[in-house]
Amino acid sequence: MTNQHVRALNYSAHALEDLRTMRDSMDARFPVSAQVLDNVIALLDQSVKFILPNCCSVIEPDQLTQNHVDMARLPFPCVAFETPWMTGEFVEHSVGGSPQKEVTKRIALCWVLGQVPEPKKGLNQWAKYYPQGGVFVYPIYW
Repeated sequence: MTNQHVRALNYSAHALEDLRTMRDSMDARFPVSAQVLDNVIALLDQSVKFILPNCCSVIEPDQLTQNHVDMARLPFPCVAFETPWMTGEFVEHSVGGSPQKEVTKRIALCWVLGQVPEPKKGLNQWAKYYPQGGVFVYPIYW
């Protein structure tokens, strides 16, 4: 693969714009939600960004082994994986009478349990249940 096949997605930049707009329009009656959103915005802004292939197709599902899972570690304490999600299938359905579309832009904001400031107070308390460590994954899509 040559560098001409890799193109910047800038999903995180666009997501940050949308999240900041959402935050600016939040009602003052929801201070906890506003603080959580502020923290998610900060994490996404500071995260190291990676572009993944369409639908995160890195390893063929039938080739995935426990060794892959055991070796899986984040390369940095906080990362954002950006991926297009185009299956080529159009799924038409509605929820509550509103038509739904396939979500084609996805971000997985991931951080190592206990190594990054928690976006919501109390999340890092989960570390006591997982002494071997863990990763939080926060999906962002549109």
